[in-house]
Amino acid sequence: MVFLGFAAISCEPEYQTSNSDLSFDRDTLVLDTTFAYLGSPTNSRLRLNNSSKHPTEGVVLRLAGGAGSIYTINVNGESGTYFDDLSVRGKDSLFVFVQIKPFEFPTSIDNGVHLLTDSIIIESGPYVRKVVLSTPIIHADIKSGHVSDEIWESNRYILVTEDAIIPANHQLTVEPGCNVNFRANAGLIVEGSLVVNGECGSPVLFRGHRHDYLTSSVPYTKVPDQWKGIWLKSGSQNNLLNHSVVRNASIGIQVGEQGKEGSDLELNNCRLLYNGEANVIGYNAQISMFNCVLSNSIDQVRLFGGGVDMVHTTIANYNEWNQGKRGFALYLADKDEDELEYAFAASNISNSIIYGWNAEELFFSSEDIPDFFTLENSIVRTDYFPKSTTNTNPQFRSLDRYKYDFRLTKSSPAIDAGGDRDDHRQEYDVLCHLRDFKPDIGAYEYVDEEGYGVNVDFLELEWMYF
Repeated sequence: MVFLGFAAISCEPEYQTSNSDLSFDRDTLVLDTTFAYLGSPTNSRLRLNNSSKHPTEGVVLRLAGGAGSIYTINVNGESGTYFDDLSVRGKDSLFVFVQIKPFEFPTSIDNGVHLLTDSIIIESGPYVRKVVLSTPIIHADIKSGHVSDEIWESNRYILVTEDAIIPANHQLTVEPGCNVNFRANAGLIVEGSLVVNGECGSPVLFRGHRHDYLTSSVPYTKVPDQWKGIWLKSGSQNNLLNHSVVRNASIGIQVGEQGKEGSDLELNNCRLLYNGEANVIGYNAQISMFNCVLSNSIDQVRLFGGGVDMVHTTIANYNEWNQGKRGFALYLADKDEDELEYAFAASNISNSIIYGWNAEELFFSSEDIPDFFTLENSIVRTDYFPKSTTNTNPQFRSLDRYKYDFRLTKSSPAIDAGGDRDDHRQEYDVLCHLRDFKPDIGAYEYVDEEGYGVNVDFLELEWMYF
């Protein structure tokens, strides 16, 4: 009886209808960049704190923009733009989740990134508090289906929502600075021709559509398998990518089809990174690579027959995804998984670095395939070609997870070890630095830190360069 009497008199303080001690845990909430067409893929969280011991009721929480706001808020499992009669216990808090709703920009708004704002207002009696909401929103051209003879113009954002298809005898041209984003299960299928005209300082990006972070330290730019990739189908011809970045796909670029005639691809000053299964897969393909960087996939290059001409290219076989599954820098086979047979043509690799985790980074499915390959002035982690290559650590600047930097250190054996320049495409490296008359092996000409400019955090530019 004594215990029950004590419980009866231990009651919570009475609720107040006004409280000056309600406040948000921050003054401004910046949401990650997203597309207007899609809205934000995740919620961002605010905390409404009651620093008083007194519980408070009758609290109003609303968006200043009202029902027309691009934002929506969720409180206690309900979404909306206006909430009244909310309660917050003394010395407790209330979580408020914020999202962007899918919406369409007016046609008068330019393609590009726009900073849109609103405010969440909290009212308790006469007391008013607010938190500013701010989000970079991308207004993009939406693409899917046939894209016959289109030109995707310079510095525009493209969002591919379903497969975009270039029919046979037609061409898609992509101009410098174009930023091409793909939703999951979307890809670029080329039956005709793809011509990408990126330039120094204005590359073309092909990437997944997520512009936020998987974790606090890993952006989605470093996450594979977000879209299908680029597929140059059998018979597709005259495909050219200049100064381009292809990342986040399941297969970066597939050239050709199993058991069919080949296609061709020329890659100049390109980076293929964080593509799940492979950066490049070819079936009877003819592929040219000048000043390219490939890394962060299971296999970096996987060829079934065909031929390759590779000059001043860095293939770095490192991969922290797919449970750390390690493939090869170069996987070369004359049969595929369905036992279909392929023939190799004469292939040349010069002034290139092919290196990685494995003690042997070249895979040949049969002993006669190496006879089709000529290697010179290259650093290759292999026991093949001992007379024409050097098997030594190229001394990359960083092999830290998610912070790979495949430029050369000042003590790298690749410096001044390349062969003579005999092609205009070799004049500059992948970062558009002029090569001297003793060119360095690999995609990067050695430049000391000062050579990259004052106050430039190189890794902050990783989205462009690596």
